[in-house]
Amino acid sequence: MNQEGRLLPLLFLSAHSNLDCRLWSHLTEAILSKDMEQATLAKTAVEDAQRDLRKKREESGEVHTPRFFEIVNGRWMPKLE
Repeated sequence: MNQEGRLLPLLFLSAHSNLDCRLWSHLTEAILSKDMEQATLAKTAVEDAQRDLRKKREESGEVHTPRFFEIVNGRWMPKLE
């Protein structure tokens, strides 16, 4: 939901990294309440949104740049700066 209380599409949320936590909130809540059926559904929704975003990036030619990791000497390492 946005500040006005309206639901936002998952694709919009996944396209804005500062809102990614909203995609994961249902999954986190389900895990904490030990509801594995809902956790599975929420995980599937997160993965579907990620696949959709990747597909849109590929179609538009956009190159994804990881936010928290970079390749250093051929290995993925966390960005420490």
